[in-house]
Parts: sequence; C-alpha cells; structure tokens
Amino acid sequence: MASAKSSPKSTAKRKAPKAAEGVAIPDGQGAELATSWSPAHLGEMIRAIRTMQGLSMGEVARRSDVSVSFLSLVETGQSDISVGRLLRVAQALGVDPGRFISADPLSQRSRIVDKDDRIELPTGRDDLRIFLLAPSRESSRAYAAGWLRAGSSVDRYTAPARLGESFVFVLEGSLQVDLTSGDSATLEAGASICFVTADVKRMTAGEQSCEFIWAVASIRPSSS
Repeated sequence: MASAKSSPKSTAKRKAPKAAEGVAIPDGQGAELATSWSPAHLGEMIRAIRTMQGLSMGEVARRSDVSVSFLSLVETGQSDISVGRLLRVAQALGVDPGRFISADPLSQRSRIVDKDDRIELPTGRDDLRIFLLAPSRESSRAYAAGWLRAGSSVDRYTAPARLGESFVFVLEGSLQVDLTSGDSATLEAGASICFVTADVKRMTAGEQSCEFIWAVASIRPSSS
C-alpha cells in the first residue's frame, strides 16, 4: 500500500484534497463529505438528536464526561470539538457519530461503507485525518481509518476519555505508543495493540506518515 506523499488537509469550507492511494484518503464523494461540516452544523445536529431523545444538556454532558458549558458552546457552534469528545457525545446519545455530520439527524448509514462514502470526522488539524468505517451494531463502539503525518502526535486529550478501551492496527509506516505507566512500544506495519484508553499518553508517527485502523469501545456511565 502506498503512503500519501503530500500532507492532506482537513478544514471546513476548504477545497477537497487531491485523491491519493492511502487508505485514509478517499476519492470522490468521500472527499466532498470531508469538507461539508462546520461547527454550526455539527452543533445543530447534536442539539437536534439530544432534544429528540428528551435529554437535558446536563445529562449528556455527564454521560460524555464534558462540562455543560463546553457542550453548550459546541451546540451553538461557538467551539470546535476533538474527535475523542465527539465520539463520547455520540456514545452518550447512543448514536452513530456519522449522524452529526449528515444533513438529517434521523439518517442511518449503510452497514456497507465504500471507500468513497466514508465520512471524515473533524479533527481541527491538518496532520491528522480520521474516517468512519462501517457503523457498529453497538452504539458504544466506533471503527475508523486514520492518517497521521510523519512525526506528528495524538495525545490523550484527542483520544476518547477514561472509559473503555482502544485497538490500533498499523497498516503503513510505524506508530510509537507511550502509556501513562511509562512503558512504550513501537508498532510497525502489521502490528496491533489493545489498551485501556485512559492508559495512553501519546501516539506518534515515525519517519513516514502512518496509516492505521482504530477501534474504540466505551462504557457509558449508568443513568442512576
């Protein structure tokens, strides 16, 4: 599998990036979907789904481990949100995170997702791209393909929070995983790792850009 030789962009209202062969960079429709979101649209979809479920902002904030004030800023389009927090909000609401990017809060993604139909999650960075793969049948799980520029890092504030576990499989390049315990491991292409999400401190791409599969499963706090 060939790596992307240029750094792709992921910014709202920006022209779609030129197609490349890497797993994390789709052609056609997927590239258009990657630029169709905005903080205002994202917040509108979160608010619409929350109100349809009859949940208060405080309840969703508690379940997703974010502050009410932060969630309010997100719902009104006044703040960006990291991929990790976005996944936690989706899991708190029991929905596929792709619904936040769609035009209709009631939409359901197909169980089969072609390369050109993948939805790109907003990362707020041009050195990290995350694309949703087929939706899980369990709302507590999400599967994604990722691209991380050579030398760039993803820290624990970008990754989902304290609940649940993450699985990473490296497709191309290498990825150094540093844990809060002080242990670290370097994963070459073909290697994988599973860890309690809260235990990861940082993940850093090696000398070439890294492509990977990322799965995250979270345990939603009880409503009691």
